[in-house]
Parts: sequence; structure tokens; C-alpha cells
Amino acid sequence: MSASTLSTATLPDDALEAARWLARRAERRGRLDLAQRILLGCVHARPDATAAARDLARVALANGDPATAQHAAGLALQHDARHPHAALLYARALIALGAHQDARGWLAIAARDPALADVARAVQARLPRERS
Repeated sequence: MSASTLSTATLPDDALEAARWLARRAERRGRLDLAQRILLGCVHARPDATAAARDLARVALANGDPATAQHAAGLALQHDARHPHAALLYARALIALGAHQDARGWLAIAARDPALADVARAVQARLPRERS
């Protein structure tokens, strides 16, 4: 059995989606710790679950945990290095960790998506100016 088959067998797609649904409900009710724990379990069981990784990054940022957000967004970017939402989440995590310069490239990737362009540019505009 391959690693990806084993991973999928550990948490089937329908169970993954049910867990993501529960996490979204917890998030909407302000239970960010619970949502984060559910999503951590999803990503642990299915590292290939990029939507769950993006969800985890978003919730971790809202929960004040930029290190987890960076890790989760990084997992999503491993599967699609140009995914605009994952790039924006990764950039926001880097900014929260103080790595402003590293965030700029990820914001540029996010800005290529018309739906995220304004947000990415606004985040970029709030970054400290580069030193010469």
C-alpha cells in the first residue's frame, strides 16, 4: 500500500469533508481552538488535503497562532506553489512572524488573482518600507 493510499484510507474524503464542516461551524461560533484542533487532525491524517490545510492556516491566523498558519499554508503550497489563497495565507503568517520581506513575493502571487488583488495590495501597502 502506498503512502497516499494509506493516508486516504486513514481519513476517507467524506469523513474529511464532515470534519471540515464541523470546523467551519466551530469557527463561526467563535470556537477557534476547537476548529483549529479539528483541522490539525484533518491535516495530520491527510497531508494531501490542501483545502483543509488552507482552512487550518486561516483559523490559526484568527486564533493568534502564526507558526501553525505558516506550516499549514506551506503544506498547501507544496501541492500548488501558485495557489493564490494559500500564498496570501502564507504571506500573512510570515508578516505575523515578522518576516515582512519574505512575505512580499507571496503577496505578489496572491495579487495575480483578481478576487484577491485588492486585499494583497492592501496588505503589501501596510508593510514597512524596504531599506536600501
